[in-house]
Amino acid sequence: MGSQFVSFRINDVFSQQDIDPIVQYLPDKEIDTKELEKLQSMKVNVPQGIGAPLLERLQALSNASAEVYREHAETLDRADSLVAHERDFTEMTLPDIAMVVLQKRNVSELTDAMLWAVDKALTRNPNFRKNRSFYHRGYPLWRINPAVMMQGHEQVRIWVREYLEGIIAQATSLDGASSVFEHGKDARSSNPIPTFLRKARRLVKSSRTHRSVTAHAGLGPMDAGAMASKPPQRADFRTKTLVAFDKLETELIMYLKSWSVTWDITSAGGTWSLSPALLRATGLYEGHALDERTGYLFLQELGVLAPWENRFAYSGDVLPAVHKDSKIEKPAAVGAPFTPLNQRLEDSLEHLRKDWGNLPVYCIDDASAQEIDDGISLERPSGEDALIWVHIHVANPSAFLKPNDAVGRYAAQLLETIYLPDKSYPLLHPTLSQARFSLAENRPVLTFSAKLTHDGEIVETDITPGWIRNVKRITPTRLSRELGLDENTSERPSQLLQVGQPKAFTPAETAEDHLLSPSEAADLRTLQQLGVARRLKRTSGESATRSFHGTVPEPQVFVERGGISRMFNAHLGRQFIGDPSISWEASEVDMTGELRRENSQVAVADIMILAGEIAGRWCGERNIPAVYRGTIRDPAPNMSPEAYKANVIDHAMQSKGYIPIMLYRSYNRLLGQSTYRSSPFPHAILGTQSYMKATSPLRRYQDMLAHWQIQAALLNEARHGKGSLVRRNSNSSGGSITTDDDAYLPFSRADLDALVPSLELRERAITDMSKKSSVHWIMQLLHRAFYFKEADLPP
Repeated sequence: MGSQFVSFRINDVFSQQDIDPIVQYLPDKEIDTKELEKLQSMKVNVPQGIGAPLLERLQALSNASAEVYREHAETLDRADSLVAHERDFTEMTLPDIAMVVLQKRNVSELTDAMLWAVDKALTRNPNFRKNRSFYHRGYPLWRINPAVMMQGHEQVRIWVREYLEGIIAQATSLDGASSVFEHGKDARSSNPIPTFLRKARRLVKSSRTHRSVTAHAGLGPMDAGAMASKPPQRADFRTKTLVAFDKLETELIMYLKSWSVTWDITSAGGTWSLSPALLRATGLYEGHALDERTGYLFLQELGVLAPWENRFAYSGDVLPAVHKDSKIEKPAAVGAPFTPLNQRLEDSLEHLRKDWGNLPVYCIDDASAQEIDDGISLERPSGEDALIWVHIHVANPSAFLKPNDAVGRYAAQLLETIYLPDKSYPLLHPTLSQARFSLAENRPVLTFSAKLTHDGEIVETDITPGWIRNVKRITPTRLSRELGLDENTSERPSQLLQVGQPKAFTPAETAEDHLLSPSEAADLRTLQQLGVARRLKRTSGESATRSFHGTVPEPQVFVERGGISRMFNAHLGRQFIGDPSISWEASEVDMTGELRRENSQVAVADIMILAGEIAGRWCGERNIPAVYRGTIRDPAPNMSPEAYKANVIDHAMQSKGYIPIMLYRSYNRLLGQSTYRSSPFPHAILGTQSYMKATSPLRRYQDMLAHWQIQAALLNEARHGKGSLVRRNSNSSGGSITTDDDAYLPFSRADLDALVPSLELRERAITDMSKKSSVHWIMQLLHRAFYFKEADLPP
């Protein structure tokens, strides 16, 4: 049975000693369903005397769980009212919910039977949805609808029941009396369904006069005739309001959104069936399956969603999810908290900042980049010709923000800046990220420094708050040209497909590409060489495998930006005149891969990895809990990484001259799977003993978190003098500081142990959302090109 069918799991019910007696009766290979049925008909089973003790133990656990349910049935059946937030969605683990519902003070008081009983109750409750993608302390997260949404759904249930009862009463009336719903709202209950249905029929019929419904419950582009009579102005499309929905009708639309857009309604409790009843009542979807896809089409034909709407942009598992009455944000918007430019922000590290003066800081990024997280520089220590300081200067918003303020809370919820083809959701509002903290002259930084030998050995590390004054913006292309690096990775045939009227993207402002002086070019060449030397030192010289660049090219999708996503509006039935322009550069996929050449991207990556290594070492030496990244290996692989490299990787290089991508990925999997912990551990792929991400605090929450921990340690050291910040015995000596705990840190180890397990899975969910959004727009393009002949497709 696959893990996707497992509803609830209990660990350590049986020991290996319990299992051993039945192993000899189990098949020694995978068998299909027919073979299993044949064995069962032949009564080939584990002998009862051997299997009975295990079954009895399972039955006892089931009985204990049932007893817990009977004892706490009243509270279990209303668990949603006990844990739901009034207006906002929440996520909790099973133990967290169980402690509230069963009134336990500590998780150690929870038994397996209690957890099973609570899991049963949540599974039956339509206001709980198990997120199998996010696991927290070994349990999936449960997403809980806000109380205001629950009340709305209950009201819709009452309205639908009244409406259906009225229809039945009319159909069964002997005198043919008209239904109380026939001419308008029921005066007794103010039921909005009749007026909503009349408006909905008008809107859907209007939509179908200029947009066709496809076989897969999608909407086509606006037909050419309608476009000619109503051309959009100054953009590829515009909207026209046809109908306004009142407050009660809006509640129906919000219910339909929960069902078909955000999937916040489960099949438990009968609530799911309300939407099909509404769709059937329109009389407009005969021949369509009355499911979520048709519900989504219905909202598009109403005009509350755009005809091209990307459903993945509404993912409550990724973007902060709120109800329309939430105090966090407006119904149709997700945005970082705004901070006025004239609002003074206090710099917690002001008295510790070093002025880097005229030291050139090189920021290597595209000319159109608006947020610059990092820059690099070097210093040659006086009298130490064999050593060089490498400095990585990183934007320092954490010194001006707090983890528990509005900005910090939003960042923790979003986790990182999310880039979609048509829209970005920034971690920090531009008034912070661009206007205050993006690297430029006279901006605050947190500098990660390493003193290196010319062969890449780290002699000393340091972390220093500071100010940078002399910033040089350089594009990757100029860096490669100046240093003679190779930017020509594999040349793949490509074809540009376009629908609509694509416009070349022109950024509002581009930075000047700094012309390098001979001394500056020499500095950058030295930095690049030191990065290579450090990489080879970390990876023991295995540049042929560790430096491999094996990536399948991602589709490049360009969609007209600015107001075409998340256009949901529950109050208005609109007509969308026109359609967005979409471009897709479709490249031929090269599955052979190539050895990564030394180019500007590699040069910058080498130095950024060094910064993560410095941060990991510095925090690890102080025993500071943080979000460390490393790898864990399969304890029993089919082949060791060393054997795989010798027998497969090296053989491929000798026989083919390159490493096929799939072989390289298999090798990486053997080296280890990347994950997070609150204490340092090795990263086999990078070749580091301690590593954390710390160079992108404008775009990643975990980098902000690292900075908060580091700056707390810097402040603590400044108050008490140099020395260790770890917990020591009271008789410690040698300048060490004795501390009772880690109270000076904003995040304790317990805090991070609770956070870390879900970080990687949430990152994967963001990546998944981004990829699915790209696929959405590609499918929109192909749909319009194939069915509506807006572009010629390749043969």
